[in-house]
Amino acid sequence: AVKQAPAAVIAKLKEHGEKASKNSYFQLQAACDQNDPVETAAKFIYLVSQAFYGLYRVAKNNDYKMSYRTQHKLPLSNLSHNIANCSVTLKDVSISAGDFSFIEPTRNDFVYLDPPYHKLGEKMYTPSPFDEKEQVRLKNFVGELDANSTKFAVSNSDTPFIRDLYKGYDI
Repeated sequence: AVKQAPAAVIAKLKEHGEKASKNSYFQLQAACDQNDPVETAAKFIYLVSQAFYGLYRVAKNNDYKMSYRTQHKLPLSNLSHNIANCSVTLKDVSISAGDFSFIEPTRNDFVYLDPPYHKLGEKMYTPSPFDEKEQVRLKNFVGELDANSTKFAVSNSDTPFIRDLYKGYDI
């Protein structure tokens, strides 16, 4: 929706900002997601922008689990500017969220992988744990990308396990 309907996303964000309160924040967080991409995008952006430290978290049942940051006005002008810029930037970009093993990148693609951080986010950001076994599975996938000359970047926490896992790569 940010890519194809930035003005509609900004308008919906403005609506959420006008109703801003702790109660409305948690009502929106609990509301069932719709099949409306504009509403989904605006809801996500609003919730994260108003969340304590901007932390996005989900519970095991895949419901949002974010704390409300009190006395923080929605930065609509900044968000509007960023959404408009993102719409232009994303024109020829494909983004997907899901299990990395389902993507099939080619040599000229760039793949950014942002797993739950080792030890810090193993149970906070996904309904399924992303433990060391999953970290190893991701590293093996990265090895396939590297072997196919596909450009990639992985963000993760700086732990001895992750440093050892990715030795041989530029960290």
